[in-house]
Amino acid sequence: MMLLEMKKQAFDALPDAELLLACVEPAVRAVQGRDAADKASVIRSLRPDQQQVFMIRLLYPACQSEPDFQGWIRYLLDTPGYWQGVHGGLHFFGETEVIRLLSDAKDVMERSVIISDTNTANPHPEISPLYEQFRLAFDDTIQRISRYIRNHPDSFIRLI
Repeated sequence: MMLLEMKKQAFDALPDAELLLACVEPAVRAVQGRDAADKASVIRSLRPDQQQVFMIRLLYPACQSEPDFQGWIRYLLDTPGYWQGVHGGLHFFGETEVIRLLSDAKDVMERSVIISDTNTANPHPEISPLYEQFRLAFDDTIQRISRYIRNHPDSFIRLI
């Protein structure tokens, strides 16, 4: 179990997104540069709720821009276990809207690859509205997960 050490005052003061990112940072550091088997081992070593937050954190970079959104969906699809892991995390927190948007974006991307037979970084026109909806929905997801973390601090931090 990987816990972040933090003062109570800092924990209470962190904005939602920063809290989520901070709480999974020890696990993120532990998997960086590792092969797939080692990453899977680190993820398995986390508590169930830590695993779910870690997997959802994989979506955070997808919020930065439309090309990032498309790139991260492709990354999640291409990395064994990640698409399922992210969906499991979203199910754990009841994030059905984000699940729907990701599935719709996956369908659009798969259709466009079949049609064009290329995997370019140029966003498909149908991705734009999905990205905007995802960004808004994911902001709500971050708020709800941060509320979960605040209500279950012992799962994520060690107060010092």
